[in-house]
Amino acid sequence: MEKTPVPHGNHDIRSMFDRLAPRYDRLNHVFSCGRDIAWRRRAITGLDLPTGSVIVDLCGGTGALHKALLEQYPRAGYLVFNIDLSEQMLKQASLNHEAAIDTAPVCAQALQIPLNTASADAILMGFGLRNIPDRQAALMEIARVLKPGGRFVLLEFASRQSGIVSCLFRFYFHRLMPLLAEILGSDRASWNYLPRSVQSFLPDSQLIQMLEDTGMQIIKHQRLTMGICNLFLAAKRTDSGEGLRNR
Repeated sequence: MEKTPVPHGNHDIRSMFDRLAPRYDRLNHVFSCGRDIAWRRRAITGLDLPTGSVIVDLCGGTGALHKALLEQYPRAGYLVFNIDLSEQMLKQASLNHEAAIDTAPVCAQALQIPLNTASADAILMGFGLRNIPDRQAALMEIARVLKPGGRFVLLEFASRQSGIVSCLFRFYFHRLMPLLAEILGSDRASWNYLPRSVQSFLPDSQLIQMLEDTGMQIIKHQRLTMGICNLFLAAKRTDSGEGLRNR
């Protein structure tokens, strides 16, 4: 069988997500059996930022992650910048969240966040880091935009599982998911990309080291749903290196 080309540049990634945008959320819910909703809620739980905080949803796509944030803290008065490379994903976010007048869509790259240095109280990133070729540069840009003590919330699929979970994970991702995508009327080629991008992603220890190298302090790391999904909570170090735990 001919292998599906793996998107590797900004143009390829943008085109792929532009095609997926209208069905993206629905297919995510189907493929994850609704666990993606629970993962986002877990990521937001306890974030509890001050009223009026400036938040960046980086690679925010259809806005599912900051939607979970605004639902949990509806009266916090947050200003959220939904930054994504795909215009179609941002348009879909606007359709999904018409009432979110405190959310500003911005079409931009994660390597060039159009915000001032030390201007964000928090940056959220849900399943986007593995789509960026230069992850170290992306994490450095995140650290630049965060205020000292600012929080970074990262959800990402784990690249390594063990035992029976690993076998089931590979079978589902490589065999069943692309077939289901085709049956449900989506682009099978695009959904072939997902398992390959996960398989080639960084192991936990390397990602943690990269976060620390960019001036982050790891506050929490959890593996969710039998280790399929990783949740990281980090804080940009202050001069004293205490992070956000004493805020």
